[in-house]
Amino acid sequence: MPATLMYVLTNETTGVDRRYDSLNGALDAVNDNVGNSDIWVVQESTRGRPEVLRWVAEGRGHARTYHDMPTLDRRGARQSLRI
Repeated sequence: MPATLMYVLTNETTGVDRRYDSLNGALDAVNDNVGNSDIWVVQESTRGRPEVLRWVAEGRGHARTYHDMPTLDRRGARQSLRI
């Protein structure tokens, strides 16, 4: 049986581990299940094996979404193209 990947979200503040089939699912869970000041880690692992394959992401509080990212306009660096 081939090994399948899973993503483990660990809330280091509460000690709770949750497993997800996709990276998107794990990152969505950061915003749904992690408190504002909780420390969290997402790691890639192989289902049925205890070893962690690689670190994916870590942070404190909620993950930033696409809409939270700074844009050029918000940073005051608006650029115009002149032809």
